[in-house]
Amino acid sequence: MKLINNVNDIAHLYFEKIISDGDTVIDATCGNGHDTLILCRLAGSGKVYAFDIQPSAVEATKALLAKNGISGAEVILDGHENMRKYVTEDAKLVVFNLGYLPGSDKKITTAEETTLRAVKEALELTKNGGYISICAYLGHDGAMEEYSSLKKFLSLLPNKGYNVLEMKHTNRKETSPVYILIEKI
Repeated sequence: MKLINNVNDIAHLYFEKIISDGDTVIDATCGNGHDTLILCRLAGSGKVYAFDIQPSAVEATKALLAKNGISGAEVILDGHENMRKYVTEDAKLVVFNLGYLPGSDKKITTAEETTLRAVKEALELTKNGGYISICAYLGHDGAMEEYSSLKKFLSLLPNKGYNVLEMKHTNRKETSPVYILIEKI
């Protein structure tokens, strides 16, 4: 595996360092379930919540988990901006993949307004010493506006309460994905 081939590879390296057996974690945009599966394996006896607004994503995630013998995740058909309706405990990690569901309608994407609301909820749900992981895909309509608003919001977080790290391949096109890791301290 090339460790820095894409932003998901980078995110998964952090997942392995952050999550321990028994942790509560949230996949705010479960898509086809690949991150949810990794989160379930790492959290072990913990709790995994997975959200998506598309029924096909929820079904794909459930099918992938079942195929791999994972039964403890709660997969929820609802927007990531509503995660506090379902999650009452503090999370060790909240994961976002911003963009569209691979292999589906590219017109259905995450959006600036709901993403900002979801990230604000994630900041409240994340326990001290916890993290928020964001892979922002920038190649679809509205992506640059969503990313710009998110970056502006994150730049205003007080550095005494949060560390915010951003990574991007500098030798790829301008719309290549960006990885953001937020640590709540």
